[in-house]
Amino acid sequence: MAFMEKTSIPGLKFIWESAIDESIFMEQGMSKHQTLLSLCLEHNQDVAIKVPEDDYLKTNASILRYCLASESCFHISLAGCSFEQIIESLFKQTKRELGRELNVASVNGGLDLFVDTLDALNQLLKIVDKSINMAVFGFDEIVKFRQYKLPDKLRSVMQHHEKITYILVVEDRAFNSIFESHASPFLHFAQTVEWLDD
Repeated sequence: MAFMEKTSIPGLKFIWESAIDESIFMEQGMSKHQTLLSLCLEHNQDVAIKVPEDDYLKTNASILRYCLASESCFHISLAGCSFEQIIESLFKQTKRELGRELNVASVNGGLDLFVDTLDALNQLLKIVDKSINMAVFGFDEIVKFRQYKLPDKLRSVMQHHEKITYILVVEDRAFNSIFESHASPFLHFAQTVEWLDD
């Protein structure tokens, strides 16, 4: 299966990696990684965040606070939740944030319904001409569903979502196998950043 890179912002990698004066971030009351995340989201660039395993819960809470402070941010967790719970959460957030119901045309449940729900959300966002950020906590859980081809299915759908910018949160132990391995469908999918709490 061939995967394409989502739209990349020319020069963003240079800005991301260049040595920027730390005082700029201090003046804005944000750390360097928060400012760079803002830059990516402002340009609809998907982001994969590597979080330290030993501080995973605290870091997730920090990222969630950051996401909730921004406009139009949905959030789901793949860790410890069934696909039915995740789908229900997406339906509720859509109703609350967009004032509309999701219309999902899927004959299957579970994994397929989850993928179809993300696709339906993108279609609805096109109709209402709105964009959102989608924070996906515990994204490393997708590796548990390799035998069902979930990583391939998700990548093939997510790469076409112009109205959803993904913030994929992954423990550092699984990060390389998902975003840096040549065997992974998520290679070159998102800008990567290591989140360090200040």
